[in-house]
Amino acid sequence: MSNRQARREQSRAKRAQRARSDGGRRPSPGGGRRPGGSSWITQPFTLIAAGLVVGLAFVLGFVLATGGDDGGRDAFAVASLEAARAALPVELVDGNKLGSEDAPVKLSVFEDFQCPYCLRFTANQEPVLVEEYVKAGKLQIIFEQLPVLGLESLFAANASICAADQNKFWEFHSELFLAQARAGQLEDEEINIGRFDAGQLKELGAQVGMPDQEAFDLCVDRGDHDADVQESLDRARSLGFQGTPSFMMNGLPLLDGAGALSDIQQWRDVIDNEIVRIEGPADETPTDAPDDSDAGESPTAESPATEVPTQAADATEAP
Repeated sequence: MSNRQARREQSRAKRAQRARSDGGRRPSPGGGRRPGGSSWITQPFTLIAAGLVVGLAFVLGFVLATGGDDGGRDAFAVASLEAARAALPVELVDGNKLGSEDAPVKLSVFEDFQCPYCLRFTANQEPVLVEEYVKAGKLQIIFEQLPVLGLESLFAANASICAADQNKFWEFHSELFLAQARAGQLEDEEINIGRFDAGQLKELGAQVGMPDQEAFDLCVDRGDHDADVQESLDRARSLGFQGTPSFMMNGLPLLDGAGALSDIQQWRDVIDNEIVRIEGPADETPTDAPDDSDAGESPTAESPATEVPTQAADATEAP
C-alpha cells in the first residue's frame, strides 16, 4: 500500500468514527435546537398555526351568532321563523291583520312571498315588532299583497287569502316564508320553479292544519281570490310602490317604498314617534321602580334582529 493510499484509508476511518459518535445524524442547519426541545425554525410556525386555529374558531363563532353569509342567514331565518310561529299571539289574529284594532299605529306591509328581502324582514324584524309592539297593543300589522315576481307569487298570494278565509293567514304566511328559507332563498334566489305551485301550496296548507282542508284546496285550485290580489296590487301601485317589501304607516308610505328600515332601532324610533304624535308624550312622573336599564333586553324579542336588511338595496323591484 502506498503512502497516499494509507492516508486515504486513515481519513475514511476517522470519518466513520465521527459518524458513529454522532449517532448517525446530520446536524440541523443553523446549529440545532433551542432549549426546551423545540426547533427554533418550527416553533414560530407552530405558534402561527395555533393562532390561526383560534382565529378560525372565533370567526366561526361569530358567523353562527350573527347569521354569517347568506347560507348562515337562511339557517338563522328558519330558526327565527319557527320561534315566531310558536309565539304567534293567535288571540290577536283577524284574517290578514295581526294586532288590536285599537292600536294607535297601523303598519301595512306589502310583500311578495318569493321575495328574499321580504323573507329577511319577516324573519329578522317582524318578530321583534310583534313581541314589543303588537302584543303590547301599540301596533297592528296588516299584510298586503304585492306579487311582482311571477305566476307563483300570484298563486301564493291567492292561497294566503284562502288561508285567511279560515283565519289561518299568519300561520300560512309563516309556512310560505319557511319554505323559502329552508330552500336557501337568501343564499341562492330562485323563483317560479314549482316551490309554490298548487300542489305545494295545498301541502303547506295541510301542514298548517286548515279547519277545512277541502275548501282550502278548492280555493287554491280555482284561484278564488285572484281579483283580491289584483286589487291589492293596484292599491300598491297607486301609492307608488314598485318593489317589495314596501310599507305604509297610518296611511302614509314609508321610505317612498324603498324597502325596510335599516335596523330594528329605526323601527322602534319611527313607531315610538308615531305613538307620541297620536297619544302625546308618555307620563314621565318618577316612580320608585328600580332602574333596570342595565338588565338587558329580552332575548326572545331581541334574537331575531341580529341580521337586518339595508334600506334602498333591500327591495325587490317589479320587473
